[in-house]
Amino acid sequence: MFEATLSNGELFKKIVVALSDLVEQGNFMVDSNMISFQGMDSSHVSLVSLQLTECGFENYRCDHDICLGIQFSSLNKILKCMTSKDSLQIQARDDGDIINFIFESQDQKRFSNFELKLNDIDQEQLGIPETVYSTTIKMPSTEFQRICRDLAAIGDTVTISATKDGVKFSVNGDIGSGDMTIKGIINAQKNKNKMKDNDEIKIKNEDNDETQMEEDEDEDMKNNDGDNERDNDDDIPTGNVDDDGDNVDDAVLITLEESVQQTFSLRYLNNFTKATGLSKDVTLRMGDDVPLEVDYKIGDFGALRYYLAPKIDDDE
Repeated sequence: MFEATLSNGELFKKIVVALSDLVEQGNFMVDSNMISFQGMDSSHVSLVSLQLTECGFENYRCDHDICLGIQFSSLNKILKCMTSKDSLQIQARDDGDIINFIFESQDQKRFSNFELKLNDIDQEQLGIPETVYSTTIKMPSTEFQRICRDLAAIGDTVTISATKDGVKFSVNGDIGSGDMTIKGIINAQKNKNKMKDNDEIKIKNEDNDETQMEEDEDEDMKNNDGDNERDNDDDIPTGNVDDDGDNVDDAVLITLEESVQQTFSLRYLNNFTKATGLSKDVTLRMGDDVPLEVDYKIGDFGALRYYLAPKIDDDE
């Protein structure tokens, strides 16, 4: 028997919408730890991978591993019957051919139960290899969505270039061309940590140099050191603010081992941005000769990741 309850059913609805724009059907694999899904688009250019861990559910029970084959068009019709504030309970028997979706209103005055027929879908689970990416770009998901939407009005493909100067999104279409450049914070957090470590070492050395001072002077020195330590901490950006006083939560953070440039289909990227409502940030991972990874973290619940093969020039 499989049972799972979400107090916020709207979250699952958004996840299904983000999946169904790319794939028509697929198998949800359920075990005692998580619900996972993997699927490719019909042209085999992109892949989507979903993981929802059991700790994100209010209640979660899975007695045996189970495979749930679902048509997304049918599932979306059922989920449209759920209001934005309903809780969601999912139930499926180990040997059954249906899955139940139960919606309950916040005031517990409305209770809806829908049965969806399961499908026997022949689908191979692909192993996603561990990949080392030379560039990682973390940015607000709404900003990435806006860029992809705006550039799609100019052309069909976008070239993403990441350098130490920032990230450039370039488009070239029939009506003209254009680009958008976003300056990012390059390895800012690592530098801050190094500063803090050096300050702590310096303070310890100063303390050791004063071991021969008299007791009252030693006490004064400790107090002064405490003041210095607080002053140093004031100089170090903490929380969500960078060196220029900007909010890091809204900044573009770039981890760059080497510059990289790749071209991708905007149609697929715009499909990926349907997951914008699931996460405040999106992480793009790029590298030579490897697919782009677009990662949306769903809080502590799990993650929705898309993979897209880069376009290759005809001359190559």
